[in-house]
Amino acid sequence: MTASTVTLRETSMSADVASEQINPTPMAVYGLIFLALSPFAWLTVNMRMVISAVVLAGYIAAKPKLLGAQNNLSARILDSSRLREIYIWLGLLFLHAILCSIISATILLRSGEVSQSDFFDRSSTQLGSLLLAFLQIGCGYHMAKYIKPATLRKVIYATFWVSLAASVYQTFSSDLGLPYLGREVFDPRVGLRPGGLSGEPKALSSFLVAVVLLLLMDGSRRHKHRSMAALFRISGIILGFHFFLKTSSGNGFFSVAILAVIYFVAFPTPRKAVFGTCVLLAVLAIVPFDRLSLSDFSIRESHQSILDNIWNLDLGLFDDLIALPMMAWLGDPLSLLIGFGPGLMHFFASRYMDQATWLTGTTYIEGNVGAIMYISNYGLFVFLALFVYVFRKARQNFSLLGIESDRPIQMYILSSFVLGAAIAGNVSCPFYLSIGWILGTARKKLGTDPNGNALAQVTCNIDQ
Repeated sequence: MTASTVTLRETSMSADVASEQINPTPMAVYGLIFLALSPFAWLTVNMRMVISAVVLAGYIAAKPKLLGAQNNLSARILDSSRLREIYIWLGLLFLHAILCSIISATILLRSGEVSQSDFFDRSSTQLGSLLLAFLQIGCGYHMAKYIKPATLRKVIYATFWVSLAASVYQTFSSDLGLPYLGREVFDPRVGLRPGGLSGEPKALSSFLVAVVLLLLMDGSRRHKHRSMAALFRISGIILGFHFFLKTSSGNGFFSVAILAVIYFVAFPTPRKAVFGTCVLLAVLAIVPFDRLSLSDFSIRESHQSILDNIWNLDLGLFDDLIALPMMAWLGDPLSLLIGFGPGLMHFFASRYMDQATWLTGTTYIEGNVGAIMYISNYGLFVFLALFVYVFRKARQNFSLLGIESDRPIQMYILSSFVLGAAIAGNVSCPFYLSIGWILGTARKKLGTDPNGNALAQVTCNIDQ
């Protein structure tokens, strides 16, 4: 068994490798199941992981050869040396989390703000959850190597339509006298805000943004029944957009904004520039800025207060789950830079509970958006370093070994990573799983061939 370096162009060779894929590893199947459950955020992350393990156990019982699906082709698909390197970095990140937790323990226990039992109960639970999150990264890596893009599409679209069906049911359940399914959220201004099975409308909105973008990019040319595929896509886009508006989620609109910035700035092409210009012109033509009034829009009361006072914005206008963590950051800048430790920001934010508008002492504070939670857990420096590193790998994937039909899936995973990091916090958009998938598809850039095609390098073990 010797190592052989193979240089590949952006051709159908990657499709040939995909067609040769053997039975997936257990971790790949586990990641696929977790991806299917990710929009169902009414289940906690740990519950979804346990359910994934149970389903995987049943799958292995039905197909026992799955455990032994390791041969030369497995080694070719899965770069074990790179996976070991990833786990080394994850180990260092875990040690960093422990160090931050020790620093927080010194501060909190010395001041007597928190009892030892409460602190160690919270800390141990969150550190355990962090290890499970790292397991997701490994599963995402295996999933990228063993699961075909077509299979990912089927799983994503299946959960999308289940989410839409649940939203339709929620919309009409009251009129039909049926019991409500999921968490009922009602706003006096906009009425019922459907959340599907995503726990809350904001989680559903982020998921819908990612899937509608996938539907917009995903072509139907490879489908045997193109007219049915086109109908499927158009129906999904219309319904997804409709229920996105029905959620009336500020996080949802922020999801659109952040993805627009990411894709427009990071992936500039003439086509995107023209598209962005057309959208901007359409907005300028449609929106009457000279007589724009907030009363023209059906928006939630909490959003109304923020928009009405946008020029005098202060922390008091934010939701408590955003304002209190920010107060904790301002009160302890060092912990902002290096992190409070997983789940421990709650104790620092609780110091400012007297300034809350609706939170009570029994509410656990971890931030209302992903960025607040991850920055509080790992610190600003580590979070930004991780985000930039993974994002650069994702961006590189678009120019190396990419097949046009695979680009939509790459964009969806990147959307899940960005939205998970900024907003969803691994709820509905699997942040850690997306990291593993992006690193699993990363290739080392070598340059271009005489025709200008991008080259990449993969290392395989080949029998001699």
